[in-house]
Amino acid sequence: MTLLVLKKLNIKKNLKMPVYQHLAEQITKEIKSGKLNAGDKLPTEHCLAKELGINRLTVRKSYQTLEYNNLVERRRGMGTFILKPSINNNHVSNHNKTIYVLIPHPVHITLQLQSSLLIRRIIYGASMEKGDNLIQTVPVSKRFTGRSPNVDWNIIRQIPEKARVFVSSMWFGSIFPFLLERDVQAILMNDQYINDMQTKEYELIKGKWNIITRDRLSAMEQAVLYLYNQGRRKIATIKKYKNETNHPFKKAMISVHEEYSINYSNDQYCEIGENSSQTHIENEIVELWNKTKFDSLIVCSVNFIKTVYNTLTKKLGLKIPEDVALMSFYDNPVYLDFESPITAIDFPSTNIGREIIKIFDRKSVISSESIFQATIIERESTRKGAGAYINHTFMPEISVNNNIINMD
Repeated sequence: MTLLVLKKLNIKKNLKMPVYQHLAEQITKEIKSGKLNAGDKLPTEHCLAKELGINRLTVRKSYQTLEYNNLVERRRGMGTFILKPSINNNHVSNHNKTIYVLIPHPVHITLQLQSSLLIRRIIYGASMEKGDNLIQTVPVSKRFTGRSPNVDWNIIRQIPEKARVFVSSMWFGSIFPFLLERDVQAILMNDQYINDMQTKEYELIKGKWNIITRDRLSAMEQAVLYLYNQGRRKIATIKKYKNETNHPFKKAMISVHEEYSINYSNDQYCEIGENSSQTHIENEIVELWNKTKFDSLIVCSVNFIKTVYNTLTKKLGLKIPEDVALMSFYDNPVYLDFESPITAIDFPSTNIGREIIKIFDRKSVISSESIFQATIIERESTRKGAGAYINHTFMPEISVNNNIINMD
């Protein structure tokens, strides 16, 4: 009877709210209307996902939300049951099981941006760890903003004292004082050059929060050395954001060239403005080619890889990888759609998600640092015959569902 009721739910996948939240609200209505009664056993995650045509992880998050709201009880080895009203009123709150994941704005989690994929992969990894943790995303800003958030304090103030909070970058630095005042248990994911810069925001949390560092210095060194070992000697890099003199990408470019006695010129390292137009990016690539005649190009952003590819092959008439090897930071499903699938260098975000759960589940909170190294995922764009290999550690959504949007 329970499954028959749930099979009639109208799951709308085009809503702005995540599908798991919509499902939880639908089940809540069925409970309050009396169609689902206290003691009823809900279907397994796999069974309900199949019936509704959605991802199993979506059902899991819905059940976790219902448990958080004291509407159901998950009994180990038995299943998920609707609670009696008397238990609902007295059930112990699960605030201490919640991990608050900061995201820039409400729709960020559904986008195809590099940072959006990163957050979704981390959440996916966290959900794979055993335990009763509930992942709750917290949109910091009401709208798209630039390099600093327009903070929605009505939302931020809902984070309780001593809450467990995951912060994915220094972009959220303006709310660090508030989080410290709330005495939260926090994990900050960072890149080592930010730590080296000793910003005021970093100084605030140093020694108080746990740090997860993605070692982008050694990652770029790996990328340059990989191309060098293939006989490439004119290696260029293009990245967004200008005038970042201490950035690990530039430091690594210089250090590897010096170590292997390869001639290096500052012209090989191209920085473009954050909001550069497609035409401007095309012109920068053409100018970079005219200056250096590079035989390989490392692109430090997912978001303009298509423009780079088209400029190289159509505007400049170059063949990939015969004339130019192309490599990009941060793996993305779109890399498989190019005529020559693009080699990537990336960090295992799913493993970062698992590490977050392990840190929060420690009996005592001790400030520490976990360092993650990158791996090269080789494809046709750097070596003919490499194919379109998929490493599911880096792109788990491919193995779960071809529609990446379902990673809600």
